[in-house]
Amino acid sequence: MADLKAGGAQMTSALAALKGEVFRMSKEPAGCRVVQEALALVDPCTAEGLAAELHGHVQAAIDSPHGNFVIQKVVTCLPFSAARFVVQELRGHAAQTMRHRFGCRILCRLMENAGSEEETGALLDEALEQADDLCRHSFGHFVIESILQNTGFPRHKSQIAYALNQDLYRYAKNKNASHVVEKAIAHCSEQDSQALSSALVAAPEEISILAHNQYGLFVLASLLRQPGERGQAALEAFKHRVDKQTYHLITEKHKKWLAENMASAVSVAA
Repeated sequence: MADLKAGGAQMTSALAALKGEVFRMSKEPAGCRVVQEALALVDPCTAEGLAAELHGHVQAAIDSPHGNFVIQKVVTCLPFSAARFVVQELRGHAAQTMRHRFGCRILCRLMENAGSEEETGALLDEALEQADDLCRHSFGHFVIESILQNTGFPRHKSQIAYALNQDLYRYAKNKNASHVVEKAIAHCSEQDSQALSSALVAAPEEISILAHNQYGLFVLASLLRQPGERGQAALEAFKHRVDKQTYHLITEKHKKWLAENMASAVSVAA
């Protein structure tokens, strides 16, 4: 890596040594760092030439604990015109990649850097056919959250909101999906966010259940932080359903945290 950073003849020599070896080195602990450094330092044309050696190897690189970092670097450092092959090679494997411990990282980088590209949109169309399961998945939920947080296609956020609404309380109390519910309330369209918020307070008896669930508690707090009528509705439901007899079941740490969110809701409503 020192030769790459040195520039001039030393960089030229280091790049010559990389030629034809990019995929092999990408799967090695030290080699993957060299490839990543090269992609970040060289001019766009040279970087595109290095990335070209990964064509046809995206799946194999994602399976590698080292190679996946190189694919992430391709997505973050190269223009989409040069990184498009990553999306193309993931077609037909979108949901599977979201569930992969390394693949989920690639999809998150794509959302952050190429979420508005039509080909990325088509990839997500494929994946979100399984949105209900992905919201609960240990790795898939990270990608779903990234879709919600980053600029992309409104239809994808609406599709996630629709999937959540099919069994909202179940998702709100799930270790992974509860994070998705929070992000959906914060980042979906006004209409979808309102629908989720209204559904959560529509059955007051569920408010108490959320308050005593280690994951639902965070969803409840996100509701309390909502502006205007949404936050006020959650506040009123909470006050009426979590009575003194059940309030003691909430841990002291979470009581303090909920109190802060309730105070915030009162402040916003005022």
